[in-house]
Amino acid sequence: MASLFYFPKPCDWGHYPPPVKRSENFQVVSKYVLPFIIASIVLGIWGMNICVRMINGIVMESKMM
Repeated sequence: MASLFYFPKPCDWGHYPPPVKRSENFQVVSKYVLPFIIASIVLGIWGMNICVRMINGIVMESKMM
């Protein structure tokens, strides 16, 4: 009967991919993740600015009535 999980034999435990240092790993992750975080913050501020301007216009119109 076949097992649901594959456990390699001890002789197959080679390092693939080769191990990397923590600093190298952080640089690789930050290289791809930080631009998305920065872009989402900038787009969020821009979107909030638009919403505030729209709501402000609606509120000012209702006060004039």
